[in-house]
Amino acid sequence: MSYQTHLICGDIRSRAQRCGRVPREPLPFRSILVASRNDPITTFEQFEAYARDWGSELFDAGAVGHLDSRTGFGAWPDGERLARPLTQPGQP
Repeated sequence: MSYQTHLICGDIRSRAQRCGRVPREPLPFRSILVASRNDPITTFEQFEAYARDWGSELFDAGAVGHLDSRTGFGAWPDGERLARPLTQPGQP
C-alpha cells in the first residue's frame, strides 16, 4: 500500500493521562474528528480546538453522549461513510 490510514479514537482525557498530553500540532495526514455536542468528558468547544490545531475536519455528530462502544455505538454506517475517503489514495 502506498498510503496509510490513521484513525484517532478513544477517550481523549484518558489518553492524555497515559501519554502525558494531547498533541496540539497539525497531524501529518488527513483526519476527521467526530464530536458529540454533549460528551460528558470533553466540551464541543474543546473538540473544535483540537480539530483546528490538528488540521482535522470536524464532524458534528449531534447530542449523542460519549462516542464509544461502551455507550452503544456498534456498527455505524455514517462513521464508515466518513472514514471511506481516508482509505482512498490521492484524496485531499
